[in-house]
Amino acid sequence: TNLYTRNAIRSFFPCWDNPTITAIFNISINHPIYYTVFSNMPILRTTEELQGVRWTYFRETPSMSIYLLAIVIISNITTYTSYQGINSMWFQTDIWKTFKYAHNIAYSATVYLSAYTNIRTLSVFEKLNYIIVPNGLNGMISAGGRQLVLYREEDIKYDEASNYFGRNISVTTLVAYEVARQWFVGFVSLKLENDIWINEILASFYSYYITAQVIPSFVLIHMLHHLLTPEIFQQAIEEYVKVSRTYNLWTIMQKYYNHENKSRYTIKEIIDSWLTTKYYPVLSIQSNNRRRIICYTFDNSDDLAKWKIPINYITKSNLTSYNITNIIWFGQKQMDIINDIDRDDFYILNVGQIGLYRVNYDYRNWLMISSYLQFDKYLNIPVLNRAQLISDSYYYAVKGELDSFVFIDIIRYLKRETNYIGWYPMFNILDNMSVYLNYLRANATVSI
Repeated sequence: TNLYTRNAIRSFFPCWDNPTITAIFNISINHPIYYTVFSNMPILRTTEELQGVRWTYFRETPSMSIYLLAIVIISNITTYTSYQGINSMWFQTDIWKTFKYAHNIAYSATVYLSAYTNIRTLSVFEKLNYIIVPNGLNGMISAGGRQLVLYREEDIKYDEASNYFGRNISVTTLVAYEVARQWFVGFVSLKLENDIWINEILASFYSYYITAQVIPSFVLIHMLHHLLTPEIFQQAIEEYVKVSRTYNLWTIMQKYYNHENKSRYTIKEIIDSWLTTKYYPVLSIQSNNRRRIICYTFDNSDDLAKWKIPINYITKSNLTSYNITNIIWFGQKQMDIINDIDRDDFYILNVGQIGLYRVNYDYRNWLMISSYLQFDKYLNIPVLNRAQLISDSYYYAVKGELDSFVFIDIIRYLKRETNYIGWYPMFNILDNMSVYLNYLRANATVSI
């Protein structure tokens, strides 16, 4: 089966594994009766042979790419089924309770995507089998093909009483990703080879819809989600799922975006500026009385001024009344875009992390932001921006472009932070710093 690499199916039979080439498959498997077998389609019939051998015949597949074909042969498992008999999770019988959480997420994600895309699940899938492999190979997190998903047992176990904080989030995103992947990769027809990565990113975006917005891999879809507004974005995705044989994603998005007339750039121009450019932009802010000047620099001068950068901002005065969709497009080496901010106001760019770029403020603005974070009203600053303030201040402090005191002063507010997203960059920072930290000996006495 194609458990670990896209072209592993070649080990079964010679084939063209170009994803744009599709075929219809009739799968039948001869196996010992004590094994359970799976493929992409439901079982059509079985016939018993001599000496405990069985033939299992599967229903004919629709026309699909070869890399979506999957075959699994496994023993000693049972099943739990929910949601109109579609979602079935297969596992060893003695450890069901540790997979119950993952099964509930699979159910919820299926219901959500069905409602979100306005498509009945039964019209998309005949069966969704989730198989938990007791001893999956290292490097295999999840795998499978159309209507068939495999997980390593250790990757989706979750016990609220014993697992660490945040474990439920990693299980949720993994399971939600595979459900979304079935929707966008297994169901949406692949007319063009480039559609593959688009559908994979869409699947990833929806799996990380809340917490993983801080992960850069999904910035393009996250950017479009804000540019079109969530409501319009949903309508565009609904149309994409239904009519992707004729139109690609950017064409559909542009049709909806034209109604807003918010930008002098097309959707394709915006996306291409990020796809064809290495690294990411770094913005630095220079203040001049009531005027703010933005300039940006890069490690690679060849990339200068290629990005179409969406910039929005909030100030201390409008923290509770800002509009995230008020966007200024920045595509110059230097531009004056922020005017008439009160001298006693701080300002924060990239509200909701609409774009993938870092921001280095002037020293006074950093201190005003830090001071505000130390009080209960810190919640007025969106959590994604609280996370970015930590990440950016650390980044610039390490580069020597910001006094390390600013970073230390920023993270003092974490004693108040209760949102996982706010803590997320700090976890990564501590992980990076761990190689430099000495472990205390077990018998050491520490005085504070």
